[in-house]
Amino acid sequence: MIINLSEFDLLAIEGVDAAKFLQGQLTCNVDAATPTHSLQGAYCNLTGRVISDMRLLPYEGGIYLLCQAGMAEILKSTLDKYIVFSKAKTKIVTEQFRRFAVLGKDSQNIFAKLGLDAPQNPGDINAIEQGFIYRLETAQPCYELLLKTEQNPLLESLKELPIEEDRSAWEMAQLISGTVHIDTESQGNYTPQVLNYDLRGLVDFKKGCYTGQEIIARMHYRGKAKKRLYLAQAKDFTISKETQLRLPEGSTGEIIRFANDTDGHGFLLAILPCDAVEQQLPMTVVDKAGKSQAITLLPITGLN
Repeated sequence: MIINLSEFDLLAIEGVDAAKFLQGQLTCNVDAATPTHSLQGAYCNLTGRVISDMRLLPYEGGIYLLCQAGMAEILKSTLDKYIVFSKAKTKIVTEQFRRFAVLGKDSQNIFAKLGLDAPQNPGDINAIEQGFIYRLETAQPCYELLLKTEQNPLLESLKELPIEEDRSAWEMAQLISGTVHIDTESQGNYTPQVLNYDLRGLVDFKKGCYTGQEIIARMHYRGKAKKRLYLAQAKDFTISKETQLRLPEGSTGEIIRFANDTDGHGFLLAILPCDAVEQQLPMTVVDKAGKSQAITLLPITGLN
């Protein structure tokens, strides 16, 4: 299916020093982002907490930072404080693009109808005129199209195909792969380790300094994390914003993301105490009516 992903932000970092500047700001090794390979990374504050995550999409003249809706202005105002000494500039270009997801068993047929080739490996980009196709780091093949809106024949071709507005399938694919994006409400709340960013390749511990690097590196090398993000399932249970997480006495956790499948099972990504998980202590979810259900932890693919 093709899904319209209309909620996003896109910030362009332009100029000859774009990559060099970002290398000193982001958690990832910006040099690993190329015209044929995208990269996930994050920007953290001085206390090592994530302000925004993003996908880096290099292009001739700069690098696009694809992030959650509402985050481009926050990133721009923050990066502009430091970019004045670089031959680079920031520019919000969200309105110049449209974004779609392509997933499911017929993905190859969809690309064939559009006259395109799908990237083979997670993170890879197939450069196309007026945009990008890149493959996500999900358990099942899932792709995104980022297309310029002006005089783009691909957008005209897409009009001939059914486009879904329901994002639930895309949300489920992201959730099962342990993907959590930072938005305006969650910025500054979490460290990269808690969200498994260090295990998913968003943090490079061998690169040089970047904002928040000292604290992030100290947390990494001093030992085991106390809390991390886990994937869980609650069978025959519908999860909502009112659902509460119930843990053993003395333990605390937080549901970060959730989705429900068509069979009536709930799935969630939750921050849980690592000790409680290792000891296999009972954990449940409770809805607003008081109904409770035990959760079962599931493996997250793609963790280092």
